[in-house]
Amino acid sequence: TAHEIASGVAESTLALVLADQYNIVTQACYYRANGKLRDRESFPINRGLLGKNVGLIGFGHVANQFAQLLTPFEVNLLVYDPDAAKEDFHRYNARHVSLETLMEESDIISLHAGWTAETDGLINADLLDKIKPDALLVCTARLPIFDQQALAKKINEGLHFVSDLVPFDKAIWENPELTKCENFIGVGSHTTITDISLSKMSWQIVDDLKAILSSQEPRNKVTAEWILHTT
Repeated sequence: TAHEIASGVAESTLALVLADQYNIVTQACYYRANGKLRDRESFPINRGLLGKNVGLIGFGHVANQFAQLLTPFEVNLLVYDPDAAKEDFHRYNARHVSLETLMEESDIISLHAGWTAETDGLINADLLDKIKPDALLVCTARLPIFDQQALAKKINEGLHFVSDLVPFDKAIWENPELTKCENFIGVGSHTTITDISLSKMSWQIVDDLKAILSSQEPRNKVTAEWILHTT
């Protein structure tokens, strides 16, 4: 039920982006730890979303719904996905670019590619070095698509990174020094689950089962090709 789950993942992606752009987590943690608000003078300026260059790596179910949520922000969409449908690019006025171009030009990069043998370690140290110094990197996909050691190094150097850490290398992501970085927000995979997506998923499973028992085609079919390219 990838399409039904996608809405919650897309909404959580937008929430994570705004949480970082507006320093929401940093402000909340400071207030909780100190019992007072942080001085405005010592706080980094908020970074908006309106009109920014947003790069999407992978353009499947989740990325399409995320692109729809971004519509009011009038962003410029850059997409890297060799298997994406052309009509999706036209629908969101997205520009199909190379992975290198996406990393270099995007203000916000959101990873939605499926984790396969082809994408394992796809985002390596060389690509991470191409990211703008003040850009935001978001991952609601699977962390092994990155070179995780190289990614942790970039975070320690100041790269803004937000992610639901699934699955993750505990030796890297539970490092106390990394968890203290204000430019890093790590959450659990349950962050992407909503009451609405759970309900839609459950009803779609029921509908597909009814279709199968009636000798009809289900809406959601798991095929070898789908597994290879799922996002």
